[in-house]
Amino acid sequence: MPATGLASIDWTRAASSLSGVGWVRLEGVVDRRTCARLAGAAPATWRAETETIGNVRQSSLSCGIDFDRSDAIVRRFGIMICDSLTKALPPGTAPVPRFNVATWGRSQNGIGYITAHRDPPAAGGVIATVTLRGRAPFRVWNGPQPTEWITGDGDLVILRGEGWPTEDSICPVHQVESPVEGDRMTLTLRYNTRGPTADYF
Repeated sequence: MPATGLASIDWTRAASSLSGVGWVRLEGVVDRRTCARLAGAAPATWRAETETIGNVRQSSLSCGIDFDRSDAIVRRFGIMICDSLTKALPPGTAPVPRFNVATWGRSQNGIGYITAHRDPPAAGGVIATVTLRGRAPFRVWNGPQPTEWITGDGDLVILRGEGWPTEDSICPVHQVESPVEGDRMTLTLRYNTRGPTADYF
């Protein structure tokens, strides 16, 4: 795969972290050129996200497409993540399902956030989010106190989804605040267990 920086990742450590605490942060592993190409692959169908879903509040613009219909750079990027993790798993561990949905998100006028939540039950396998540009506080919980950092360009965060690697696995609670300055854009890849066009809930 050309110019992603992903080849430098310790996939064994990443797979172990996902199987254990349920998340891994891979800081700055996607180079600027690839971030720009992934950003340029976004469909021109931006829409405002629903402001409230249950007790979760959010504000951002998003657009998405079936993973298999996305640009080649998006498909190569996603396939490398899933296949590299699967190869690094201990024998007997369920493989990571390949992504079937690609979603871009961006802030508007400096506002773009989502409060603490788990991704919905139909988000299986793993959930991979790369920050294409911008910086924002990110928190993830695997205990009473969150781990927090400032996401930056090229950061890749991978979360465990529902039902992987075991049937009782769940997505860790996580949260993203608005950018510390300017705007932020991300690409999130998911495996929707109900199919790429189905509702997650």
